[in-house]
Amino acid sequence: MQFEKPDFRKLPRLAHDLDRVLFSPGVHYLQDSRSKVFNFDPWLQKVPPNDAFDFDKLQPFIKPSKDKTLHSKAKKNNSKYVGSTSSMTHILSHIFFLVSMWRPLDITPLSQRFMKLPDSHTRGMRVPASVYLRYNKGVYAIDADKSFDVEDSILMILGKSMERFLTLRQPHFERLLKKSKDSSKVNMAEEQYSYASYNRFLLRSQLDCYDKRLPLKSFDLKSRATIAIRLLRDEFDSATEYRIKYPSGLIESFEREYFDMMRSAFLKYNFQARIGNMDGVFVAFHNTKSLFGFQYIPREEMDKVLFGSTRRGDKYFFLTLQLLEKVFDTVTAKYPAQVRL
Repeated sequence: MQFEKPDFRKLPRLAHDLDRVLFSPGVHYLQDSRSKVFNFDPWLQKVPPNDAFDFDKLQPFIKPSKDKTLHSKAKKNNSKYVGSTSSMTHILSHIFFLVSMWRPLDITPLSQRFMKLPDSHTRGMRVPASVYLRYNKGVYAIDADKSFDVEDSILMILGKSMERFLTLRQPHFERLLKKSKDSSKVNMAEEQYSYASYNRFLLRSQLDCYDKRLPLKSFDLKSRATIAIRLLRDEFDSATEYRIKYPSGLIESFEREYFDMMRSAFLKYNFQARIGNMDGVFVAFHNTKSLFGFQYIPREEMDKVLFGSTRRGDKYFFLTLQLLEKVFDTVTAKYPAQVRL
């Protein structure tokens, strides 16, 4: 896989001294539970609600089929298919499930009490995936199928504001709130992308953050809601009372959240990092009202859980891309240029 080197200088950096998390393995509490001393800026404790943030000040997401830059690069690169991490990872995950024969996760890093729990991917990861192939002048754009999405979920919307929450100092972030009386223009940096080419694919990945000291420089930002928020959607108000209090244990612990990430998010996070040539993911744990702590998870750590090793992960990843290309070739040969823009 070949990567077009992005302009790292234009990427955001972590604010509030959160970069300390990148180089110290494990979970970092925002506030020490025993002494109540804050390890990071206390301002981070309260998560701004979605209705307080002015999302109109952010740049909208551009679908691959609407991305003129992506299409232009595809023509120059002689690529047949273009896509983004959001449109590719779900369908790639299903191919991985098949070629790996539903490989179980390696949950041995967790404490013994988790060994009796499922070591498989969650049902949410296994639900069917579908995409659109939209044809335009010799290039097929891979768009995610949103036909069953009534609206963006609370967590997806919150994730957009949390990226700014973690990378902007308080005065700058507060200018993005609806209540801000600061009429000066907010200079938001343009979204920065990494482009990866493999066979006839050209894939786009949005880059969230950067630290030159990391081996691969860039990394993803993930806001991770507690298990109660994600499972008790019909009881959202009561779920926000669930808090992370302990380092380990089956409930109210960072270990439980890590276990759930293994099953419901690691494969998606890993494929996104591979497509974007990113070093890992920075995770902020919250219950939509309060932040509890942070953890940096390198790609190699996810590789071991998912594939057994990075080398085996490389083989699985490229095999899934090769098989997906064959599927697309078969479909487009039988139904050529069916969806025009």
